Amino acid sequence: MSKTSGKKFKSPFLSYVLSENRVFLIYAVFCFSAFALFFLYSAFMGDGFYRFSLFKLCDDTFMDFYNSARDAHMLDIRCYTESHVIYPPLANLFYAIFGRFLSSSFLVEGSNHSLYWTKSLYSIFSFVFFTMTVVAIIALVINNRVKGSSSRKLTFAILSITCWPFAYMVERGNILILAYLFLLIYIFYMDSESKVKREIAIVALALSAGIKLYPAVFGLLLLLKKRYKEAVRAIIYGILSVVIPLFAFYGGIDGLKSWMTNVMWFSGSKSVDIYFPGSTTLKCGFYVLQRLLGDGSIGVNAFGNFLLTYVPLILMLAAVVILPKKWQKLMALVVLSITVPGGGGSYSLVFLIIPLIYMMEDTTLRVFDYIYVFIITFQHMYFPIPMLSAQSIINLNQAITAVTVFSLFFFVFIDLCLEIYKIIKRQRHIVALWDE
Repeated sequence: MSKTSGKKFKSPFLSYVLSENRVFLIYAVFCFSAFALFFLYSAFMGDGFYRFSLFKLCDDTFMDFYNSARDAHMLDIRCYTESHVIYPPLANLFYAIFGRFLSSSFLVEGSNHSLYWTKSLYSIFSFVFFTMTVVAIIALVINNRVKGSSSRKLTFAILSITCWPFAYMVERGNILILAYLFLLIYIFYMDSESKVKREIAIVALALSAGIKLYPAVFGLLLLLKKRYKEAVRAIIYGILSVVIPLFAFYGGIDGLKSWMTNVMWFSGSKSVDIYFPGSTTLKCGFYVLQRLLGDGSIGVNAFGNFLLTYVPLILMLAAVVILPKKWQKLMALVVLSITVPGGGGSYSLVFLIIPLIYMMEDTTLRVFDYIYVFIITFQHMYFPIPMLSAQSIINLNQAITAVTVFSLFFFVFIDLCLEIYKIIKRQRHIVALWDE
């Protein structure tokens, strides 16, 4: 029973709704209903709205996969010095393997024709095979982790791989899908009674960080569990995931310098760039809101850059340490990982599935906590509502992303303030461990 089960509300309906944990019910009903409406609307209105609302003009479909495979197919430093790739060496190694399946004509002409890969059956099959395999494993991992009846587990697993950010991640062909899989394995198995599974979880964290870097922040959970030896091993595995492919294929120290130069340029320019309004950083969210409110200025000044980058970093790290519940710590880590790194796409909001699963298991949810549920659900839904013209760089889902990241940050901050107040009143210790 929920903490609210003994509380009386004026509305009998509200009393019933909050008598038990309703996280799964809210997420399932709203997401399924929205998807059904979106499907029907698109079926009757044609694909024009679908392309505009969800994936713009579809003129660079699966871009992240094919462009990256094309750039990384040469196993040497040129992917950093000539193609200016920003992915870590491990991600490039993965792309290089799949690049072997691409036609030689695409590897030569692909930079001039974004959809040139469609001319090769092998090129198409490489993406389909990879995506189907990873999606199936993700669904299986989530199905095994969710508690409840088989129908509940299956329903949530299906919804988790059909929500908007997941669909967008697949449409981009972004390698985050693989980093997400490894992160799920780490989160779900790091507390396993089996030493083998716990070690696999640590390796999975290293692989996730080796592919996308920012999942490394989830390693803080090992420190909060006082598992310092495992934390050290995770750091070692993470370093190896970068060093081995870097020195084996990508030029060693020189490759590292070129890679860092590319990353710093991309993170510094794209986070507030007019051509990348779908980023989940707070700076990009601020820019999107500027545009929606009719402000013609672009981006933020130096003080605003500091305020929207380093202050959230400090606050979310404090939230991870201080907030008492597991889902609260995971929420803070997700907000930290999606809002601080420059250039992260809105598909990274798929990470919100992780704290949502833990919220489904919380028997002491407050009414206030359901705000998080509705924010996540709102962002994961499909909306058959055109908001701006097809020529606009800001569409409905980008606006929702901006509102989502600011809202989640705000409510995590509120929770943090409430817990700090308890600490000041000496009602609790400062640090809340993962197992408490």
